[in-house]
Amino acid sequence: MEPDDSTPAVRPTLPQSPVFDAPEGVFTDITVGTTYACGLTEDGEAVCWNIESAAVGDTPPGPYTFIEAEGGEVCAITAEGEIVCRSNSWEPWSPDVVPAGRYSAIAMSAGYYCALTVE
Repeated sequence: MEPDDSTPAVRPTLPQSPVFDAPEGVFTDITVGTTYACGLTEDGEAVCWNIESAAVGDTPPGPYTFIEAEGGEVCAITAEGEIVCRSNSWEPWSPDVVPAGRYSAIAMSAGYYCALTVE
């Protein structure tokens, strides 16, 4: 049967989800996890907020040079090059989980974490 040009196409209606803006300020880096986003301010402070409610979380003081999120975790690199990782509730990971050293960048995906060392 040929389509009838007089019948308008029916498109499914997608559920609407709220879009919340980032907190005020200028960010030099930004990353997104499952239900939150984090950015680094010009001063190197980490700011994280819930993308479903726009609530700003209480993040540990910096300064940081890099930030990366994946799933429910956030990792950042301190000004000294150390990796600091926390769950989305900002509970710190065990120091045994994060290898000691100086780092410049982190990549996180599907539970795997890689970092570039500074030589």
